[in-house]
Amino acid sequence: MKKLLILLLIWSILPVVGQSNKDFNNYISHFMPCEQKEFNAYFFTKDSVEINKNSVSKYLPDKLNCNCTTKGLWYRYGRRIPSNKYVIVFVSKLCDIPHINEYPYAEDVLLVYSKTGKLIDFATISHGSDIHAVEFFGTIQPFKLIVEQGVMNNPNDMNKVESPHCSIQIYEYTIGDNGKINKRIVQKNISGRMVYSKEGIFCKFITNCLTE
Repeated sequence: MKKLLILLLIWSILPVVGQSNKDFNNYISHFMPCEQKEFNAYFFTKDSVEINKNSVSKYLPDKLNCNCTTKGLWYRYGRRIPSNKYVIVFVSKLCDIPHINEYPYAEDVLLVYSKTGKLIDFATISHGSDIHAVEFFGTIQPFKLIVEQGVMNNPNDMNKVESPHCSIQIYEYTIGDNGKINKRIVQKNISGRMVYSKEGIFCKFITNCLTE
């Protein structure tokens, strides 16, 4: 009798597990496969599809929402990194209505899942706004992402100064054998300048410039 009850319990769980895996695989299928060998600014373009609210609630951590009002927060699918052991993806978080004293912003988030959909770890790797700019470098295989995060020293320079002064932080991200994201500070508080492209989309950092 005991064995029969155990078998009935297993049979009742199997459809739920099967549906859960199907839902996760459907969620992951929307991420663009990565065909590059290196990271660059174009890797994180924001022209992908919005993630529906059901998938957001099931697969993205609540801790991502702390700096933005619920009404103004939404997400987009990014790219998927090839991995035999884990599911590694990038998500774009966009905040149209932030809390007080913050500009509307966009962030790139790195997430690591198990093959069955369990979230192992996540990290916000960049912050972009009218006064922030980011550069990306590094290799896809092995995974090593270098992020140069800049913030304008004086927000009043926005749209007034051609190459505003900024402060730059450089971080390195790797993923351990256990799926945990490792963040290392490479350099902090570097003085630089923001130099925008003609399209006004990406910007380069020029360090060690003379102060005007």
